Amino acid sequence: MFSLLMISAMFMIASCGSKSNSGEATANSEENEAEAVTPTYEPAEPPFTYKEWNYYNEEDVSLKGVFEIGKIGLTKVTGEIRYSSQLSGEGDCVAMTVNLKMLNDYPQKPTGIQGVIQVLDKNGTVILKEQCYSSNFSGFKTLEKGDICVLSTTTNDPDIDADEILANAKYVRIADFSAGKPIENKE
Repeated sequence: MFSLLMISAMFMIASCGSKSNSGEATANSEENEAEAVTPTYEPAEPPFTYKEWNYYNEEDVSLKGVFEIGKIGLTKVTGEIRYSSQLSGEGDCVAMTVNLKMLNDYPQKPTGIQGVIQVLDKNGTVILKEQCYSSNFSGFKTLEKGDICVLSTTTNDPDIDADEILANAKYVRIADFSAGKPIENKE
């Protein structure tokens, strides 16, 4: 009888231990799944493409070597989206946020800045692009070396599939990046 009780006690201890271990394994695997589910996006190669600022009576301010891409965030926003200043409706959009770290001061202080956020898949194919103007670049006029400028915008195309874009997004590039300022009269 005593032997039977001892064997039963050993099975109970062993089963409790395995439940504890399996519970820890389940908790760890859930944490790993949560980490794996959170997507990360990287700067594309090249991270920037540039174009010359070409507005009447304004001169180009070169942005080459001024910024590097830092943290990138893409997310789906469900609800009302704005297609234009006059038209809005129901739908999904992709919100994009890119932190730009200022590596070097501007060669001249710009009064305007613009670019296109391109979202690329793992093969380097552009799957989404959104034009950004000065108002999308937080505090760009007052930046100094080491500062962070946040570039943010949302899509306004009612025909995009936000879920598909986010499922395939891997890289982000700032394309056609340019800045300018009015030409000073030297009379």
